[in-house]
Formats: sequence, structure tokens, C-alpha cells
Amino acid sequence: KQFEGHTFENALNALKEKYAIGKVIVVADSGMMSKKNIAFFEQDGIAQTYEYIVGDRLKVLPHKIKEQLVDKKNYTTTIDVGKENESSPMKVCVLEHENKKIIGTWSAKREAKDKHDREARVAKAKQLLKMPDQLKKKAKNYYLKTSNKVDYELDEIRINEDAKYDGYKAIATNTKGISVEMVLEQYRHLFQIEHSFRTFK
Repeated sequence: KQFEGHTFENALNALKEKYAIGKVIVVADSGMMSKKNIAFFEQDGIAQTYEYIVGDRLKVLPHKIKEQLVDKKNYTTTIDVGKENESSPMKVCVLEHENKKIIGTWSAKREAKDKHDREARVAKAKQLLKMPDQLKKKAKNYYLKTSNKVDYELDEIRINEDAKYDGYKAIATNTKGISVEMVLEQYRHLFQIEHSFRTFK
């Protein structure tokens, strides 16, 4: 299987030519949108015909942007993204960064899930500390650190750092004339498609 990043530009151009599309808006997760692919959108003239909505890697954004996106005081807008007869409020923060918008979202539901997942990994890490034969193979996937590849301990700094991101997600877009609500709706459709595909597999 070829890495999608290498075929991205060719695939977009072929799609646009085959169907005579005037404007293409790509909706993708962060795994597809490498720096090379983002750079494609930033070429002169490209932004007029190609736009994107993509999950951003919150933890690797510049410190100034990241700190604003994990500060609940900046989340002043609430959008309900629940299904019919099901309320699911999400708070939103929008920042401008390098000719694009970074839309930060936070929800109590996602915060609870992130906390649960982290605590499960910590529990697994504690189990691994009692299984020396498994440590070398699995330590990197959990909150464990070592200075000599023999003695391991919980990485409390990493645990506390990850807790700062509970409930938050970042989405980047260079779209023009599309509301924040529409951007979030389109990205949610991507999540639903990928979830269905994983279930199918």
C-alpha cells in the first residue's frame, strides 16, 4: 500500500479534471495532511480552487497557539452538535494562524473519554511494572520512562501534560465564506465515515 501523502496532489488534480469541478474542499484527518500536502494548498493560485478542512495536531502547534487552545476562558461560543432530540454541546474557540483558521473545540463528553482512556493506560503501565519481561516491548506505548533501559517508572510529567488536553481538539481550515458550524459539520461527517469503515473492516 502506497503512503497516501505521496499520491495526494495527483489524486486531487485527477479528480478535478475528470469531473470538471470548480472548487475542491478536502476534508481529511491529520494523518493524511503532511507538511508537504499543506504546502500544496499554499502555492500561488492554488487557494482559489483548493481548500481544506483537516484535523490539526494540537500538541505540536506553536506554544502560543497551543496555550490559547487549552484555555477554557477562550471558548465563548457554544454549538450543539447532537443528533435529533439529543443535546451534545461543544464549546468553540477560533484563532487565525499562518493564513488559516484554527478552530479549537472542547466538550465535556470528549473530556470524560480522554480522561478514561488516559487512566486506563496508567493502569496498564502499573501492571507492566510488575512484568519486567514485557516492559521493553510495550513501555513506549504507555506512561513509562527509563534512563538505563532496565529500570522503569511512571512518567508523571507526561501524564500531567496529557491531562491538559482532555476534551480538546483542533481543526485547521483555509476555507473562505464557510461558517464555523459548517466546517465542524463537514469534519464530523468524516469521522462518521471513518468509524463506519473501521466497523465494516
